[in-house]
Amino acid sequence: MHCLSIPSRKDWSEVESCPSYHTLLPVITEIVESIAQCGSRQGPRMHPLGWVFDCPPTGPGVSLKDFFIRLCKYGLCCGNTFVIVVVLLDRIATKAQFQITEFNIHKLLLGVFVVSIKLTEDRCYSNSYYAGIGGMSTASLNTLEKHTLTLLNWDLHVSETEFNAYLRNFEAYVQSSVPARCVDIQDSA
Repeated sequence: MHCLSIPSRKDWSEVESCPSYHTLLPVITEIVESIAQCGSRQGPRMHPLGWVFDCPPTGPGVSLKDFFIRLCKYGLCCGNTFVIVVVLLDRIATKAQFQITEFNIHKLLLGVFVVSIKLTEDRCYSNSYYAGIGGMSTASLNTLEKHTLTLLNWDLHVSETEFNAYLRNFEAYVQSSVPARCVDIQDSA
């Protein structure tokens, strides 16, 4: 079974009242899932760090939507952290030329999520806490975080202009009522 074909068991209503919830989180999830599906269809494009993020052939055992809901529920961050996550995922895909696929999106998402929390939040929890959310060992998460920062070339600054541009693109995507397809995150409208 492919990683993205796992049916969702959760509903957004479970996290709508969480401080971590962003009203665009369902759209963000849909766009990220579409990008991973398209990357998988394009065939292999190996990156030297690709192996670090690949899930086992059996998959992560959780849908991407459920994984986003889990991050929202237990991540203890502000909702805007998820917008930063997408900005950083986009940088990895474009600047590092890293192919986001259904086989690496869960671990890549967790690595970017942890980096984003540390970037945006005044109070962060230990990597062992975030590793528990992601269902992995602390050592594995430490490796993911290190390689995420390498893929980003430590380029973590997100300007207010860039942040707002992503928000506008997400909102335009919602209003376009276009079904999920291969999209460019920066120009999802």
